[in-house]
Amino acid sequence: LFPLTATRSKPAVPIGGKYRLIDIPISGCLHADIRRIFVLTQFNSASLNRHISSTYRLDPSKSHFLDPKAVMARPHAAEKLAWLHRYITDASPILHSRRILEEAMDCAFKATSADRSFMMVADESGALQPAIMRLRNPQGPNQRFRVSRRLTQQVLSTGQSILSKDTMHDGRFSDSIAFSATHVSSFVCAPLKTRDKVIGLFYVDTLGATNPLDEEDLEFLTSMAHLAGSQYANAKLYGDLLNSNEQMQSILRCLRSGVVVTDLDGRILQINDAACELLKMPEDRLVGRLSSDFGQFASLWKILDETRSSGIPAEQREAIVAISGTEVPFGVSTSLLRDYETRVRGVVATFQNLSVIRKLREEVR
Repeated sequence: LFPLTATRSKPAVPIGGKYRLIDIPISGCLHADIRRIFVLTQFNSASLNRHISSTYRLDPSKSHFLDPKAVMARPHAAEKLAWLHRYITDASPILHSRRILEEAMDCAFKATSADRSFMMVADESGALQPAIMRLRNPQGPNQRFRVSRRLTQQVLSTGQSILSKDTMHDGRFSDSIAFSATHVSSFVCAPLKTRDKVIGLFYVDTLGATNPLDEEDLEFLTSMAHLAGSQYANAKLYGDLLNSNEQMQSILRCLRSGVVVTDLDGRILQINDAACELLKMPEDRLVGRLSSDFGQFASLWKILDETRSSGIPAEQREAIVAISGTEVPFGVSTSLLRDYETRVRGVVATFQNLSVIRKLREEVR
């Protein structure tokens, strides 16, 4: 976009009169009801910062935009912003849910004065279960966690983080046996969230009177908890997808009938072991190739093509296929392959060797 970017960053380039390129992704987020948006600016960003802070006011009382100049005026906040950026960079490629929580906890210990930390996440029934615990000094006292149930219930119900800078003299928790028994001096308890749903808790505390957690730690840990919550949920979805795929593969491997899946172009996407055995051809020679590349199976592909073009499934159609020079009758049934939006993505066919079935019938007679 040079020379448009000679004096401004690319997201600040004007488009359509008063708008900037940054308005496109921000508008998309707002229309998707995403209100917590992080914009990390870098060089030539003065006009970009000015545009965002003056344009987007989700709360009439304030813009919610954190000016980089204000951040740099708070050295500890700037340092925590750098740690947050490092966490995003390190955790983004991780697809294992527990590793995401471990990465967040590692970063929390490096960026704050925390002595202890733990995370809880909701199981399939919605009940919170301990997920991970960490101590700065594993050999020190107070290795056993006792946390106020009132605190956890308040964070879960409100979805808001809680900071206590002097827990022993904090009137909200002065009667809590959990804190007095372990000599907690300060703590932050933040919700792990994905969109507007609380899926867990991120708790961090200090035990000594020196260097307690403060408002900057609250902002940092809350932001990290929100990021970790979203990444954890995405990793769980990815894991569920892998499990579902493996279950489907296990079912396909157990089927005695041949199963073949093609896309709308007739390209073979998937085939099970039984189909490879019936066609006398290995999977790696079939998957990824167009069905038309295998003329010896033309009558089989014809039934799939008819279903693809007409949208009407086939029931027990017969196809004569040449297998190793011998004509073999296959009984073929088809159905449309649809995605979660019910759009047609291809065709699924199941087939059996009818000669074997007919032979068994003759033997029964």
